[in-house]
Amino acid sequence: MAKSKILLVQVTDNVIGEPALIPGLQRDLEHAKTRSNTTEGSKMGSITQSGGLAETVSGSFLFKRGDEGQKELERAIDEAKEVKIWIIDPEANAEGTYDSKFGYAVMGDFTRSMPYEGVEEISVEMAVQIRSADGVFTALPEGLEGFAEYGFELPGEYTGDHLSRTTTGEAGAAAAGVEGEGI
Repeated sequence: MAKSKILLVQVTDNVIGEPALIPGLQRDLEHAKTRSNTTEGSKMGSITQSGGLAETVSGSFLFKRGDEGQKELERAIDEAKEVKIWIIDPEANAEGTYDSKFGYAVMGDFTRSMPYEGVEEISVEMAVQIRSADGVFTALPEGLEGFAEYGFELPGEYTGDHLSRTTTGEAGAAAAGVEGEGI
């Protein structure tokens, strides 16, 4: 099963060496390119000329209290900061690397909506500066390995829900009466 592409963000006033953030609970992601063509009429018909290329990246997330990636996007629009963005395919390509797009972007829209009781959504739209660049990651950034999935666990090995698991360590698995490799 193919996984959706994942958005990583980093406000441009970051500390060198600081990792990019993954805004949590990502839903939709769109990368659009548009060209503003012009059409001139003549006696022989109309002629269309290619205009400038514009790129936008839009995304939506379910609000998650305390999510650093979502906070950084809001800070970027509040403080008029550029954002570095990466759109990463978490499925390895034939060479074993991960296809990616990179760009500097300007926040154009940050919207919070409450479509129904108990649900809060965030949507963003960013204009890419100049043009995005294709590239690859040789390894997935920390936090993307196994993104949006979880593996098998033994009884007593973890506590918490799928978003905030805490390990109880070997003692927890032993207390559950489970034996096996890695315990």
